[in-house]
Amino acid sequence: MKRWITYLLFVPLLAFGKTYSASDIQKAYDKAASLNAQQEYLAAAEAFHRVQEMAVRIGDDDWYLRSTVAEGECYYMLDVVTQLKEQLDQAEAIYAEKGAAQEMRVQLEWREMISKLRGSYFYCIADSDSKAYEKAQKAYQRCFDLLDSMKAIDPVFDVPQMEMTIHRELVSLHYKKKKYYSAWQEAGEVMKYYGNITFVTNPANAADQQRNRQILDAYLCFAMTSARIYEFEEAEELLNDLPPAYQKSPDVLRTKGKILMLKHDFDGSVTKDAAKPYYESYLNAKKASVKNAMSQMSESQAEQYWLSLHNFLFDCFRLEETAPEMLYNLALYSKGFLLSYKQKTHKETTWTDVRSHLKSDACAIEFVQYHGKDERNQLGALVVTPRISKPVFVHIADLDNLSQMRLSGYITLDQALRSTNKYDKNSIYQNRRLPQLIWTDELMRVIGDAKTIYFAPDGLLQQLAIEYIMPDSTKTCRRLSSTRVLTQPHKKVNTKRIMMIGDVDYATGVSVTTQGNDAYAYHFVQPYAASLVELPGSRKEIEQFTNYRNHPKDCILTQSEATDSAFCANAPNYPLIMIDTHGFFLGTLETGTDMKPLYMDHSMSQSGIALSGSQYALRDQMHNSQTADGILSAKEIAQLNLSCDLMVLSACQTGLGYITSDGVYGLQRGLKQAGVQAMVVSLWSVSDEATSVLMTYFYRNLCDGIDVYDAFMNARQQLKNEETLMFDPRALRYRRVKQYDSPQYTDAFILIDVL
Repeated sequence: MKRWITYLLFVPLLAFGKTYSASDIQKAYDKAASLNAQQEYLAAAEAFHRVQEMAVRIGDDDWYLRSTVAEGECYYMLDVVTQLKEQLDQAEAIYAEKGAAQEMRVQLEWREMISKLRGSYFYCIADSDSKAYEKAQKAYQRCFDLLDSMKAIDPVFDVPQMEMTIHRELVSLHYKKKKYYSAWQEAGEVMKYYGNITFVTNPANAADQQRNRQILDAYLCFAMTSARIYEFEEAEELLNDLPPAYQKSPDVLRTKGKILMLKHDFDGSVTKDAAKPYYESYLNAKKASVKNAMSQMSESQAEQYWLSLHNFLFDCFRLEETAPEMLYNLALYSKGFLLSYKQKTHKETTWTDVRSHLKSDACAIEFVQYHGKDERNQLGALVVTPRISKPVFVHIADLDNLSQMRLSGYITLDQALRSTNKYDKNSIYQNRRLPQLIWTDELMRVIGDAKTIYFAPDGLLQQLAIEYIMPDSTKTCRRLSSTRVLTQPHKKVNTKRIMMIGDVDYATGVSVTTQGNDAYAYHFVQPYAASLVELPGSRKEIEQFTNYRNHPKDCILTQSEATDSAFCANAPNYPLIMIDTHGFFLGTLETGTDMKPLYMDHSMSQSGIALSGSQYALRDQMHNSQTADGILSAKEIAQLNLSCDLMVLSACQTGLGYITSDGVYGLQRGLKQAGVQAMVVSLWSVSDEATSVLMTYFYRNLCDGIDVYDAFMNARQQLKNEETLMFDPRALRYRRVKQYDSPQYTDAFILIDVL
């Protein structure tokens, strides 16, 4: 809406600027459409926005609306709801203002495009709005009505193609809501359209390749929806009718494997073993293709590859004990690719590599989250020990049941994890039943006499410090981003040069710079601007650190100097970085569906830290979100080149939303991609004072030469033992009590990738 208002106000002024011809706009639009066809949706959205700006300059309402809708559809594919809604509002505003002046043919086109975009918006919010599903259906039905009117006015319109597109959207909508019969009906309509179109035998250009892709998608769509309504023979016959060249297509292999798994669930007529070769072939084909393309792969292409693999994990881990070696390798590959693709030299690690790096008294665990029967979320563990012949799969829990377990009479585990109430955190870590539900008897049996347990969490366990609830006190648990870390060189933390950021002035003005900025992070954090309050404990922590260690090679950034640009400029020079400020962990990563996978992962923009000027920028309604804003997201951190042995994020999250699995993983991933070896992060908001005490002890222990793990664990114990004077009204005297001896204080911070 803001852009449309700008258009109305300033189009007369823009007439004196650079002008464009209709040919210029057509070329720019075609370029944006080409990016869209290549699934480079973020780049396409930006390109369509440039078309909007060109249309504003020449006052062309038609091009303005078309590019606005096209940009909105890109955000639909990226599942960026706020920007999608903005484009929808703009399109509706220009139609309300200019639509009546257009000839009927154009009016109908505009209304159909807007109605389809409205359906896209309601699709995106269908999980959070109970009425959105019905509203989306109505919007798409309105498209059909408008297409009928368009056909009556002008037979030149390619109405069948446009109708097929709407049917395809309805397939995705119904499938998302698990209305599989309705999805199958709509998929049948799509197949009718493609029934008379044949594959191009030797596609010579991008248009032919896209045509073949669309035909193949129609086959896969109809086959999967057929399987969902238990028409397995029809589904299998349809895929077998594909030309031989497509029989070994990765997507066909994966679809065949999933159909067999659905058949297994339905009547048990096939075993899980039947699906295994299809999944293996799919994975091998994907690995081969991405290895060849990695050197030319853009960031968005790599992200899309991982997201498609992320969906595959939910299917593949259903093989459970049938293929533990394959599944462990898959867990290593998926996390490894995500953390190392930017180096363009991703080296594949296998479970045998992990085993060879384990000491005799250690074991490694890859926890995995996946969809079980009826697509219920499950949690499993793949365990490797030094003397084992192959990994052992252990089913841990039905995650839906686990997350809903009652910690007390009024709160569930899921509610306690999301809560910002410190006493709810106590209810998690003081619960006697929870440790046995995660560290089950079967898992402990497989772990055996191992004294050190290296584990990589997944899903709900990203939010839970399970290392602090190990039922066997003789065992030590160390959290890793992936157990492949065990196979990599690990340096001792260098404490000779330290960079420390704290006592941040959030309300100061922001210096306008050309530094690239994560605009998505700006919009995600904006609702929480009021929560960016001063942290007195941070000032105290800085003072104690500088008094204890007055080293000329250290870099201390405080107040207005603690900017994101100063961090980016200085951080590459320091092996130990400590940041004491507000942190944010706001988002979740959706999993997508078989019909509409995700094309963008927002968790990197929904995780990060607030630095100088952030509150000022977030409250400034005129601030350009493309410029420096004091918000340093995980996505921005990932662009840096750090040689950091240890990053300590003493970040208080007061008021900045609740922790989620992908929030932590987003920040963790950003740091790992930047080159950080190990890190300390928080799982929830803790008191400013307790954080200051913990970190002061930790810093002193490190500077005294104590190993990172021992320095941190000793600091936790020192925090537990911290005493204060409290007045006892019954005894009428002061007595010394332990001030922070409860999980809400001691269990909030975790170590990651410390060996």
